[in-house]
Amino acid sequence: MVITGRKELGKSHMRSRMFLSAFTLLFILLLSACLNDDTYEPAEPFEWGEIVQFSLYGGSFHEGSLSYSIIMQEGEYLFSASGWNGLELSIEQQPIPSEEVDALRNLLMESGIEAWNGFAEQNNYVEDGFAFSISFEIENGGSFEAWGHEHYPDDFDAIFPVLSLHLADMAFRYRTVQEWGNLVYMNYYVSHGIYDNSRGFYVYEIYVDSNGQTRISSRVSTTWPRVNGVFDYSVMEDLREIVSRYDIDQWYGDVRCDPENNLFMSVRMRFDDDTSFSIKGNLSPYGFDEANEAILMFLEALMNEAR
Repeated sequence: MVITGRKELGKSHMRSRMFLSAFTLLFILLLSACLNDDTYEPAEPFEWGEIVQFSLYGGSFHEGSLSYSIIMQEGEYLFSASGWNGLELSIEQQPIPSEEVDALRNLLMESGIEAWNGFAEQNNYVEDGFAFSISFEIENGGSFEAWGHEHYPDDFDAIFPVLSLHLADMAFRYRTVQEWGNLVYMNYYVSHGIYDNSRGFYVYEIYVDSNGQTRISSRVSTTWPRVNGVFDYSVMEDLREIVSRYDIDQWYGDVRCDPENNLFMSVRMRFDDDTSFSIKGNLSPYGFDEANEAILMFLEALMNEAR
């Protein structure tokens, strides 16, 4: 009986060692997959057809995140978009014509993105970093899915920004019409680059305080230190008129970032009816040059008066 017990105990130890070895091998394989950016094998190719579902996400904690989706319900396409961390965007199931989805499908087909199908890689050593995901389904049953975090498929820098810009333009065109009240706060910042202020920048902040006075401060790259001024409320009314005349309050929902062609800008506005909006990024809203010139002329005149 004693000998038999030892044999069973030996077999138990052997099974434990085999399980531990198998677990260790599996862990090594999983770790290698996380570290190697060339391990994925593309899924089987599929035939293009009508898109019945689409989603795209991209972003990071510091730069903000954007998400877009298109679904078909009862023969109708519904478009949604949302933004976080400074990228203000909110569209919920807005009906869009099938031509919009056809244009998106053609863009996807021409980009060669189907080579990404099955891509799924991440860098576990980067806490934030940029992450993306794209998925869509075709009426014939075909499907596509790709995602990554600080690991990206071939031609990512050429394809993903084009898709993002296309969807951001869609979001701007299908945003909900807003009505704003009287302006009580505005922060206006423009720079040649968020990380390169050496080539010039300007930032103005103007707001109505608890006493109904308008306070303004500015910082321009060629003017130090910060300039401050106090005016009566009529100044804010004059600024509101400029905002309306040049449709600056209609820039809301603009996330069409194009780092290679646009200046970095950030605009935040708040109104007395508890409405507000903000935009930021390498943007060039409609009518920006004329609006920017009018805003700067007005604010610089106030700063000269305050000096």
